[in-house]
Amino acid sequence: MAARHKIVVYFDVVSPWSRVAVVALRRYQKPWNLDLIFEPVNLGYVMKQAENRPPISVQNKGIWMDEDMSRASKFYGVTLNRPPVFPVNTFFAQSLLRLIQINHPEKLDDSIDALYEAVWTRNDEVEKPETLGKVIKPIFNDDQKIKSLVERAYDKQEKGALADLSRKLVTEGGAFGAPWIVVTRKSDGKTAKFFGSDRTEQIAAFLGEPYRGPFANDSVPKL
Repeated sequence: MAARHKIVVYFDVVSPWSRVAVVALRRYQKPWNLDLIFEPVNLGYVMKQAENRPPISVQNKGIWMDEDMSRASKFYGVTLNRPPVFPVNTFFAQSLLRLIQINHPEKLDDSIDALYEAVWTRNDEVEKPETLGKVIKPIFNDDQKIKSLVERAYDKQEKGALADLSRKLVTEGGAFGAPWIVVTRKSDGKTAKFFGSDRTEQIAAFLGEPYRGPFANDSVPKL
């Protein structure tokens, strides 16, 4: 098999910018021949370990965030309805995605999309186990399997595993937020790290690939 660029996206569905990054990079997966990998982490643990602060903890940043989400929604064609209670507790949702990644990797992409829809389109209460079960039901269509996955997502052992992974990303990977994107280019194996949803153009330059806008088709976005 020919060498491929590799991009690993560390994300949390609580992050609107992670949703944008997931959508934007997927659009370039085929044009750039990417090995695109999504790694669920807990943003709360990442930020605490990195001694970072959420934007809404600063009044003006919180106001700006709403404006910027509105622009990003139009620019990328992604729905970003801020939940009425924010930030949302997505720890168990992320734990569930990690379990799906390990045990049912073929269903991970659909599960990520379903949870982003739940949080940022419908504003579902994803901290509740019954909600998580409903969200993934169309993907698994197996009540027993869904029950098992959701129950395990609330298990202390799984909580510890997700916390350890998130801390490791900070202490060994240098992360301080999400999306945290690690890119390895095929030509020389060199790796670069990017933070945020608006780095696709820089990633293209690093990989030596053409950047064709947020929709990867040379269309002109409008704000």
